[in-house]
Amino acid sequence: GIHLTGKAGSTRLSGCYLDYNRLRMEDPSAVVVEDTFFLHTYATIEKGKRSSIEGLVMRNNIFKPPTPETAPVQVSGGFGRESVGGVRLEGNIN
Repeated sequence: GIHLTGKAGSTRLSGCYLDYNRLRMEDPSAVVVEDTFFLHTYATIEKGKRSSIEGLVMRNNIFKPPTPETAPVQVSGGFGRESVGGVRLEGNIN
């Protein structure tokens, strides 16, 4: 899979095919994921050392998770309202 850590910052994933490879984003900051096809996989947003999400945009992606019960975007770790800003999920198809 692909693992983006908070240290990466300013990352753009555009027009990719993530067949069977999960996208893991740890404390995403200035991350754009667009026009990407998630075949038999999904994306996770994970709490890291900073425990924050700043500037995450996920748009125009197509998700085909492994099972109908699998959420296409999952959040783990419990982020507080004050540690989340600039998040946009739009135009995604599941």
